[in-house]
Amino acid sequence: MNREQAKQWLSAYVEGMDLGSEQNLREALRLAETDPELRDWWHHQQEMDQRMRAALADVPVPDGLEQVLLTSVGAGPVSPGVPAGFMRWRGWILAAAALLVLGLGTFLFLRNNEALVQDLQASVSGTSEDSFDQFRDGMAYYIRKVYFQLDHKSDQLPSIEDWLQNHDTPAFGNLPGQLAALPTLGCKQLEWRGQKVSLVCFNTRDGKIVHLFILDREGADPDQFRDIATVARSSGLETGGWLTPDKVYLLVGSDPEVDIEFALG
Repeated sequence: MNREQAKQWLSAYVEGMDLGSEQNLREALRLAETDPELRDWWHHQQEMDQRMRAALADVPVPDGLEQVLLTSVGAGPVSPGVPAGFMRWRGWILAAAALLVLGLGTFLFLRNNEALVQDLQASVSGTSEDSFDQFRDGMAYYIRKVYFQLDHKSDQLPSIEDWLQNHDTPAFGNLPGQLAALPTLGCKQLEWRGQKVSLVCFNTRDGKIVHLFILDREGADPDQFRDIATVARSSGLETGGWLTPDKVYLLVGSDPEVDIEFALG
């Protein structure tokens, strides 16, 4: 078992669960005792799990949420006699989902399954970025409400440009100087209403984050990005962008306090 495989097994571990026939999990735990890098990662995960359990301990689960979540992932009712560890894990997911729905913060539960978390959010709230006709509103909702992870992490803009080009997702041209001068966090590919969209994240000098979304104009309805150059709030976040002959660019602040106008050039 290598380090990455061990991380996947350890991510499924619930404190106090019966390891019984879980040979792979026992092997992952043994590897975490001998591999310094894996040991540090595992200690961090345990600390985060403890903080999450403490934060979720008193969160009420809305009536009917359990069935909505089980239906959304294709799961049936739990049979009698299932392991206690599974029941604790199940309750944790429900409580975490309730927190997400209530907008009380994004917890990194189900760390390796972004798509499942997004499906749960959309199933419970009835809303996703595709619910919005305007590119601005869909992307602002995505930043404010949707759990996501970056596909590629780098603090170098050329590395991000190469990744976007190599993954057939909209790449950027010349960026405003103030924006291009900022250090990057990484990027990801997503879809909005069947169209590929690129997301590039920048760190501002005061420790905040500005998100840049890029959409190809070809095949897109011009009404979807009308008035994109106007700075306006959507989902409580400041947004604004610009057009080139072939691309739509949109900046979105990471929280209501983030000003994006400085990066528009």
